[in-house]
Amino acid sequence: MGGLVDGIRAEKDGNIWVGAGWVGPGYDGVHIFTPSGERIGIFLLPEICATLCFGGTKRNRLFMADCESLYALYMEAQGRISAKECGAGGIRIVSRAPTTLVR
Repeated sequence: MGGLVDGIRAEKDGNIWVGAGWVGPGYDGVHIFTPSGERIGIFLLPEICATLCFGGTKRNRLFMADCESLYALYMEAQGRISAKECGAGGIRIVSRAPTTLVR
């Protein structure tokens, strides 16, 4: 499978959500992967999803953006926000510009 991913977020259940695209119709949007790397879902969008994040008071609203559009969808999933929620020894994504990975 070709294509690239950009925005990456983790949820409380350990699944990884990535903005993806640059392949064409049927790929552009958000892909959801289990911790073992199995793709378990896709939200197709009419354009590439350059970045995404969980927001809202319960962190259960998924925001998906590209240079021209912003999409929002309420989810059953809840995004992680703290290193404690990510578990000891895991990789934590810190939202800063530029994005920094902390082990």
